[in-house]
Amino acid sequence: VPHALLGQWFDLPNLLGVFCGDPLRKGYEAAPQAARLAFLSALSRVASLEQLGPNRSGASGLAGPGFLGGGRALLRSAWSNVICKFPEVRKLRALHAHIRQRCWEDARDRSRSRSRSRDRRRKGEKKGSDEQTALPPTAVRFFVKGLGAIDDCLVQKHFARFGLLVECNVLRDKRTKKSRGMAFVTLQPEGTYRGVRNTRQMLKEWVLTSHHEVKGVTLEVFEAEEKTAEDDEQKREERVEERRRQRIEKEQRGMVQEPMAERLVLSPWAKRWRREIWEALPKASQGPAALTEPTVQMLGRALWHEVSKHAIRTGDKDVLDALVFFRAEDLDADVHTEPWVSIPLPDMLLLVGEGIVGITVEGMFAAEVPKDPVVPSGGSDLATMDSLASASVPLALASAGPALPP
Repeated sequence: VPHALLGQWFDLPNLLGVFCGDPLRKGYEAAPQAARLAFLSALSRVASLEQLGPNRSGASGLAGPGFLGGGRALLRSAWSNVICKFPEVRKLRALHAHIRQRCWEDARDRSRSRSRSRDRRRKGEKKGSDEQTALPPTAVRFFVKGLGAIDDCLVQKHFARFGLLVECNVLRDKRTKKSRGMAFVTLQPEGTYRGVRNTRQMLKEWVLTSHHEVKGVTLEVFEAEEKTAEDDEQKREERVEERRRQRIEKEQRGMVQEPMAERLVLSPWAKRWRREIWEALPKASQGPAALTEPTVQMLGRALWHEVSKHAIRTGDKDVLDALVFFRAEDLDADVHTEPWVSIPLPDMLLLVGEGIVGITVEGMFAAEVPKDPVVPSGGSDLATMDSLASASVPLALASAGPALPP
């Protein structure tokens, strides 16, 4: 029965024609918001499946009158009527394209010093991330201003009375090596505070409410902002974008005699999330995890937190309009307002986890062995992957249908 239904969908126009009618649109508008979002996501995924062509593999390099590029086929002409009836799908696909773009970057715009930095870290000339992540979970990091020329030992002695001093990093001028009058101090709760065993919260309160004076100099102390992987990635993406802009400007001015060939590579953000997705989802042999399972929900919400922040910061009007779909309708249509009434969980996992994530009616699962996705041939190839272009005339239906068993 499933194969027969697929055959009717891909090889006959009747089922697709149902989505062009007013009754379905009226039913869509009367449905709850979460149901409408699920419908739009499902409709988008069906379009993606059809665009993959006969073998559903998405192999790049296919070309011809029925193909967009990147192995994506043109949709049947009737899809243009479906998109007219449900224009929300086009904006949803704009959000998908925005997520996909973040997964790839041009190797030409990466820092030339990456290999040298990696070599320095291997030789121990630069502190590795392991040292920074080895801090105790109860430790608190503070930012200190107004040190002047106070000796490092006096700073350490002053803060050691609040708890165990884990780290005292005085910031220095790179050229003169003189103190810049600022420091990061990390403390761990130890001993007692007001007659009670000291805790992380007590330590924070004690340090921030105390008067700090060393050798007659009053210090300003604040809790340091926690530096996350997301913050590092945002700064890195901004540098990559700036290098891309400068490269394009030089090429347009003819300042580059032999431009390097375009070569897309997975971004560090995509690599991090692909690893987390693969580790969190059950493998194919274990069976899929329902979308309602806490592990899947936590994974999806953490990913959506970063996706939505990035979309708000860098997305165009269509992307921002798509974000509004996921907000409660009784709230102001401002994308900066919480909470989200729903998130496109399956869409995000399939986009970011392309090649390692699968979906069934029962839930989602990961491949037994992680592997990289098919690399787009270039930026134009990447841009067409979420296009909803349809043929101007009916295509040969057999070219769009799945291979069915005899």
